[in-house]
Amino acid sequence: MPVPPPADNPELLKVSSRVRTRLSDVDFSHHLSMRGLFKLSFRAFKSRSLRTILTTLGIGVGIGTVLFLVSLGFGLERILVEQIAKTEDSLYSMEAYFPSEEVFGISEKELKAVGEVPRVVEVSPIADLSGEMLAQNTSGNVKVRVVEPSYFRLSGTVPELGTPLVEGDPNGVVITSAVLKFFNLEPSQKTLGIPFNLSVALPQEFVLPQQLKIVGIIQDDALDPTVIVPRGLLPGATLQYRSVLVRAAAADDVLTVRDTLLERGFSITAKLDLINQVKKVLTIATVILGAFGVTALTVSAIGMFNTMTIALLERTYEIGIMKSLGATNGDIQRLFLMEAFLMGFLGGVMGLIIGILGADIFNLALNLLAKSLEGKAVDLFDRPWWFISGLVGFASLVSLITGYYPARRAVKLSPREAFKK
Repeated sequence: MPVPPPADNPELLKVSSRVRTRLSDVDFSHHLSMRGLFKLSFRAFKSRSLRTILTTLGIGVGIGTVLFLVSLGFGLERILVEQIAKTEDSLYSMEAYFPSEEVFGISEKELKAVGEVPRVVEVSPIADLSGEMLAQNTSGNVKVRVVEPSYFRLSGTVPELGTPLVEGDPNGVVITSAVLKFFNLEPSQKTLGIPFNLSVALPQEFVLPQQLKIVGIIQDDALDPTVIVPRGLLPGATLQYRSVLVRAAAADDVLTVRDTLLERGFSITAKLDLINQVKKVLTIATVILGAFGVTALTVSAIGMFNTMTIALLERTYEIGIMKSLGATNGDIQRLFLMEAFLMGFLGGVMGLIIGILGADIFNLALNLLAKSLEGKAVDLFDRPWWFISGLVGFASLVSLITGYYPARRAVKLSPREAFKK
């Protein structure tokens, strides 16, 4: 039975009149409809706009912090993986070599046996020789690496300037930037195509009859002066290979092929193993970064709990009026939870805007600094779609949990107790 407000209290009569006017178009005959629920929830945003906006902004800052820090962790992982494996085939490849100093190298017979290992789809041998390079009337001792054109694809080696070796180009070679120092040259597009002669130390010195040309430059000062030449430049030469690149059919076959080669006495270096180790370390770092962001979100949730509790105390009489008009306990609980959900959802969307803008501004400033120092521009942040959508859902869930206690307190209020307070 509806409980009327005390007639001798003019303040309560004024509040009662205002609340009844606000709720006059809401139907409580059976239960509060979804339309009425949204209507009342958004009215709470209007009546306490500043407090609600600040609470929502606090949630947005917490979500934005989580997005900024965790997307930084994802971005660093992507950059390192791309640096380790610059080609897709290199993820499924490994380098096999004999560890013993007594074994001179890998023979053609052993190379053929490696190619016949189950689940091996491609092999690419590597031979390291010494040689002398003559260009522009200047000579210098260099390391000569004899490879197949597939070496670049399987090893993940990508020249920063020019192109890797290609089939059908017998005169093209790739050099490291250290070679250019012999000739006082800088890595540039003008350096590509420079002709030179090369002699290679085999059991007897072998001078390549044709002039060679530079088609690619690997810019890494940590590498030795190296000229990478195709195997076809040494026809008929018997080589002992230092190592061989072995490509497995798929990522799941890498471990199987590796174990087989280990049983045959090879030592193995696989980029997939290195990538997995890097991912484990960076996953831990990302979790730690995310924990800092969650701390900021926890502070925001405490602020939201305070806002909802104050709203409950301020709306005690309103709750009594709603129950007097026929609102059920379920209606009251859903109303408070809907207000909490809306604050969390809007805070999550606001957090995405804050996090993305903050990351873009930080990335732009860092790239401008890198460009001024003649460095490379990079994108430090990576935001998977599942993570972005999950953040909005997480913000909404945290808000629902935060609003549950005030909602339960509101349910327990009877109209008579509400009018007395």
